[in-house]
Amino acid sequence: MIRTFKREELSLKTSGRRDVIDITDDIDRLIKTKGLVNGVIHVRALHTTAGVLEQENEPMFHEDLFDRLDQIAPPDGDYKHDKIGTLRTVNVCDDECANGWAHIQRSFIPNYVLVQVYDGLRIQGRWDRVLLLEFDSARPRKISLLFDGEFIEPK
Repeated sequence: MIRTFKREELSLKTSGRRDVIDITDDIDRLIKTKGLVNGVIHVRALHTTAGVLEQENEPMFHEDLFDRLDQIAPPDGDYKHDKIGTLRTVNVCDDECANGWAHIQRSFIPNYVLVQVYDGLRIQGRWDRVLLLEFDSARPRKISLLFDGEFIEPK
């Protein structure tokens, strides 16, 4: 076995605000194809309005979570971040949208999880799944996976 790092990137398309995409099976497939035997996978959403969570993939939980986050930062709220070109002049690009609530909601949910792998299998609790959560509108998303551990050549 060789101890090293390998990297992979998942490209996904979300369907809009409150979308939840289970990426667990993709991670399990990559564990096998990369040949990771023992180690960890750093899973990170490369966005400020999408998060990664290891949690139960159950629709009523998703609804409850987004409902609570909407109470904290309602989509129809008044945000300085959304005053593009007037009050806000930093980090503005041509296709900038008003999404202050999405940034605030994501601030309560991590954009990074660490997945443990032992003997070629992801270590997990009974209901654990790795989920991408969308807080903004439908758009392409990228997930970075950094594999750190002992590898064998896949068969």
